Amino acid sequence: MNTMKKTALLLSEATLLILALFSVANGGTLYLVNNGKARLDVYDPVLQRKTGSIATAGGPVKAALSPNKRLLAITQGENLSEWPDAVRVFDVPKGNVVATVGIVLTRYRDRGDAFPVFSKDSKKLYTAESGTGFLNVIDASSWKLVKKLALCTNPLNPVLSADGKRLYVPCLYSGNVAVVDAENDLVLDTIKIDGQPSAVAIDLTGKVIYVADRLNNNVWAMNVKTGGVAKKYAVGSAPSNLMLVNAFLYVLNTHSNTLSVIDVERGEDVRSMGIAILPSKMAFDQESKMLYVVSEDASISVVDTANNERLKNIPIDSIPTDMVFVP
Repeated sequence: MNTMKKTALLLSEATLLILALFSVANGGTLYLVNNGKARLDVYDPVLQRKTGSIATAGGPVKAALSPNKRLLAITQGENLSEWPDAVRVFDVPKGNVVATVGIVLTRYRDRGDAFPVFSKDSKKLYTAESGTGFLNVIDASSWKLVKKLALCTNPLNPVLSADGKRLYVPCLYSGNVAVVDAENDLVLDTIKIDGQPSAVAIDLTGKVIYVADRLNNNVWAMNVKTGGVAKKYAVGSAPSNLMLVNAFLYVLNTHSNTLSVIDVERGEDVRSMGIAILPSKMAFDQESKMLYVVSEDASISVVDTANNERLKNIPIDSIPTDMVFVP
């Protein structure tokens, strides 16, 4: 006991704070982006409580975890002028800011929500700006902007193919999904739909893309190469987020407060379950097979994907704009 006390005394107050904020209990950690209070909230889904908060600058909007699980990129809002602080990058194990990325806007232009995603090798960070229509390419070694690609009108959350070679970006008001060569950072093609693409998911083979259509309240299963429609699924109102887990596609329907579950191997709907008020974002724990859904009624719903059942709700003290699970 005395040895343990002496060891504890050797830890500085700052070190103890970092350990408290970034400790990973069994089941991992949920990071919630709190735009209104300019912070990241840290939740333990097993203990069902908040374990800490991390201050950020500006108005944090969206988040992305690097494939090596070491870096958390947070895009910054409130960039209405030449304010350059577009992205802040946190070292997850150490709990400190390791970089800020400046992307200057012309006067009075708003970048809108900026949706980040890392390349498969964690060497690049992409951010799709809904306000400007650009896709920014950021070098993750220097944290400098190296390229800007003009995409479309109101690009949303980009999704990387399993092999890391293609980046798919739904363009809400252009009626298409932009296809980007993630090796050479070039726009290759567009996949068109008769509606408003709000989210995408790619199967592991890279041959099928699932596109949520917010206008018509359905999900299109399409051939990536030809753009042909293989299947159409009717879902709830305003589908906003897709997640493909094994043979099941989960569709978050914001305005109908539901989660649609589709068996894509059999090509049939499994069920639709009530979630909470205005659900907006999903995160998945591969180990426990739990799906987490954050909603605007200040709660996190926990869904067991093994049985496709909603288990419980975790109350939170904010309405986050994004959520990331860190194993």
